[in-house]
Amino acid sequence: MLDIRRIHYGEWQFVIRRDKKEMYFILRILFFLIFLINEGN
Repeated sequence: MLDIRRIHYGEWQFVIRRDKKEMYFILRILFFLIFLINEGN
């Protein structure tokens, strides 16, 4: 799995082209975490 902290802004397009499925998986996790934080407040 990708280490999101290592991905710089300029590398996003490369990452998306390399492995869209992995990218969507990461985005789903991020949105889920944001949802949990919002529910907690």
